[in-house]
Amino acid sequence: MSAENQRLCLRPASTEEAELFYSQDEKDHELGTVGHLRIDFGHGGREFWSTWWPHNKDTLNTPEFKSELQSFVNELRKAGPLRNLSAMSEYCCGHGDGKLGDGSRGSYGFVAESEHYRYCLRCTPIQGDYNAYLYIYDKRQQEISQLQKLLDAEQDLPEMCFSTLSSDGSLICVKHGETGYYKSDWDTGDLVKNRELADYNNEKLGVSKLQEEAMVIKSMTGWTSQESAAQESGMEQTMGGM
Repeated sequence: MSAENQRLCLRPASTEEAELFYSQDEKDHELGTVGHLRIDFGHGGREFWSTWWPHNKDTLNTPEFKSELQSFVNELRKAGPLRNLSAMSEYCCGHGDGKLGDGSRGSYGFVAESEHYRYCLRCTPIQGDYNAYLYIYDKRQQEISQLQKLLDAEQDLPEMCFSTLSSDGSLICVKHGETGYYKSDWDTGDLVKNRELADYNNEKLGVSKLQEEAMVIKSMTGWTSQESAAQESGMEQTMGGM
């Protein structure tokens, strides 16, 4: 890969990522599937034929995405497993830990990620088969879907979390089932330090970034149920500063 495309270097897929190399129409919205590219090297193994299959009604296929995809594919054709069938076979043999499943299908999975997209390349270096499928997922759409699931399932949100006000960076506490927020006694008056404190305490509480975001949204827009995990009149701060 060239220096500008190092962020898109391929790595072998993990076991947990195996499903991302195949179509899952029922999960397209949740996964943010942009589409997939089907590739074969022709009868002689040195041609390049491709067909684009849109997902999510092609709504995520933006000019930004098209440009990045073209650059990525071009790079793999120059110095990667998409150069030809022989190059793919050599690449897969050298990266055997990318085998998908038990390897009986002769397919290998590799993943590359940019800031906004996840590329899942399934390679099958067998003459006569379609030799590659490249599935692409919009990571921003995935986060939106995950956030919406948290908003819809209030019971899965934590009892409380820490955050900072967008207006002045003040350190605040948000409580499950309650609108508004509590000013924290640990506020430092410094936006950066407050953010660090919020992250530190949320990590100790087991609260993810998405859960924090969902809690803040609910505190402003209201909860489906106003039942709170605790009904004390004040906020008990039990975590402490760093």
